[in-house]
Amino acid sequence: MKEYLFQVNNWWTTGDVPLEYRDTIPREKTSEIEQFIYDREILTLIGPRRSGKTTIIYQLIHSLLQSGTNPKHIMYISLDDPEIILDMGDDLFIRLFESYQEIILRELKDQKIYVFIDEVQYFKGWEMWLKKYFDQYTNIKFIVSGSSSLAIKDESAALTGRNLRFLIFPFSYREFIQARDNILIEKTAFSYKNFEDAYDAVLPFKNKLILLFQEYLCSGGYPRTINEDAGKSREILKQYFYDTIYKDILKMYSVKDVRALESIAAYLAQNIGNRFSFRKISSALGIDVDTVIRYVRYLEETYLVFMVNYFSYSSKAVMQKEKKIYMIDTGLRNAISSSVDEPLQVENCVFTHLIRKFENVSYWRDVEEVDFIVLINNTLLPVEVKYQNSIGQSDVRSVLKFCKRFKLNKGIIVTKSDLRMEVFNGVEVWFIPVWLFISVI
Repeated sequence: MKEYLFQVNNWWTTGDVPLEYRDTIPREKTSEIEQFIYDREILTLIGPRRSGKTTIIYQLIHSLLQSGTNPKHIMYISLDDPEIILDMGDDLFIRLFESYQEIILRELKDQKIYVFIDEVQYFKGWEMWLKKYFDQYTNIKFIVSGSSSLAIKDESAALTGRNLRFLIFPFSYREFIQARDNILIEKTAFSYKNFEDAYDAVLPFKNKLILLFQEYLCSGGYPRTINEDAGKSREILKQYFYDTIYKDILKMYSVKDVRALESIAAYLAQNIGNRFSFRKISSALGIDVDTVIRYVRYLEETYLVFMVNYFSYSSKAVMQKEKKIYMIDTGLRNAISSSVDEPLQVENCVFTHLIRKFENVSYWRDVEEVDFIVLINNTLLPVEVKYQNSIGQSDVRSVLKFCKRFKLNKGIIVTKSDLRMEVFNGVEVWFIPVWLFISVI
């Protein structure tokens, strides 16, 4: 174990993280997580595989080293590492911490120590071990990652009140353009004037941003694929999909019919942005409805898909109404679906950026449908996606109807190219190009 720890914690001898992690694109989540790095709570990074959780861990380690932390006071281990998998006995944590204590030649409770555990869900009973060490050693800061929300939630009850969770997505469009062309765009507060100012600031490279948006829409934001051609990206993303099925879901959950699971995933990818019911999927695919419910839950808990609820102040209406489905990344969606529907891909892309910013995203329908409803500064905001060459009065109808119903004075239409503001019967409607909208929110 000691030899292995020296191998994976090379900063103990070099003073820095491996070269490939020193100049990585700064993730927006990294700075957010850093705010809690010195606090007591366990930090839990969750999200789909290959979305960048390990890179963020190394960025945090690099930051600690740069701030003067003793290299040997930072320990990293991945429970997805084949060497660990082959040696993963019930006493793994005992042997791990005993070996670490021998390496640092002092009691673990002497000084501040940072322990990073990647893909923690692969060790059964991890939460009880973490609780034990968390309670016993007040000087140890734990940062763990996992690729399954269900495994983390079901097994982390023992850590209630002891951990903070962070959802890690693939690159946002803002991160993507920085990685691809070193274009830096700042977030902005929600005001039409701020959107106008942001538009003016990027005007010199507007056409470049539009072209990059088309790339992003096609290949998505998984870090590994951003500099690959479309064909290779597709193959890599398809492998990510199958890895999630066979390495995450099958390893952690009870799946009796993997073909049914794959069929359900493909069906959902084909129907992004559409309302669905479990019975509708059951009928379309000839799969038992209880199996559909369970398998969709697995896909959701491993972050392949998101289900969006109907907006209502009535919990009964929320439960009874159909849900809408979106995927974690348009590139991943395109890799497993042959259908090409650009407006729906754009709608999916807008959703993945809204869900990064807002805790809850829902939709609304009453004859007319509004794609997304979010809450900003305690006020509802309808967001409709209209990715088309021209936008007429009828395209604004659903937003105006929602605003009238809930006595609101503002709504957003995410467009293909229009940037303007109009007032309809006292309701401000902002028309914002999609490439600008997802650049700055």
